Amino acid sequence: MGEEDDERRIRERAVEISDGSIKSFFANRASRYDPARELTAVLYQDSRPELAVRRDEEEKARLLPLMNLVPTDRVLDLGCGIGRWAATIAPLVEAYHGVDFTAEFVDVARKKCRGIRGATFQAMAVQDITQDNLQTPGPFSLVLISGLLAYLNDAEVERLFETLSGFTSSDTRVFVREPIGIAGRLTLDRIWSDELQCEYSAIYRTREEVESYIVGLDGAHLVSAGPLYPSDLNHRKETIHYLFVVGIARDLR
Repeated sequence: MGEEDDERRIRERAVEISDGSIKSFFANRASRYDPARELTAVLYQDSRPELAVRRDEEEKARLLPLMNLVPTDRVLDLGCGIGRWAATIAPLVEAYHGVDFTAEFVDVARKKCRGIRGATFQAMAVQDITQDNLQTPGPFSLVLISGLLAYLNDAEVERLFETLSGFTSSDTRVFVREPIGIAGRLTLDRIWSDELQCEYSAIYRTREEVESYIVGLDGAHLVSAGPLYPSDLNHRKETIHYLFVVGIARDLR
């Protein structure tokens, strides 16, 4: 690691990452999308595609029973990517709406779910969601937030959870799947990644920081929080994927 890279690994301090660098990163991912290794597009692990497959299998095996899906559910999937969850969830529920700001990934997701009634997708940055521009109206009984908070600055995360309050009800379940910093907050500001072959920016917040944003969701209470994967599927020294399960208890009188 060079001295310049060292300066771009910012610990503890809250600094902003560039929206342009995030857009460039995902444009690069989309340009190299390979259907034969499609999970690496959104779960990375370019040099270890088998790890992306195992993580996907582990995540679905763990979360699906917790979701308690019923045919009347309405699902909002933020950071839907290539439809990794869409093809699993959409056939089981009344309505599924996936949102992702990488239009090429949204096109892949639409093709995966072609013919599934009630499955819709929208190419839009989640921080731009308002009560008026989401194409499938709420409220939603399940909200899935998949690994996207790391690419948003603090004010954007806060605004997202405030906005989500308008799309939830007293029986909404929220699942937040997010990489967090192990030893503290870590910001990567345009770090070169040999594995991904491009510059990479992200904010890895602490567990406590993520939880502080979650409680900004009106009526939210944390049901559980812990590592998403077993230890053999975690191989980063500074970050770990966490699952936050959230319930809504809102007085609607």
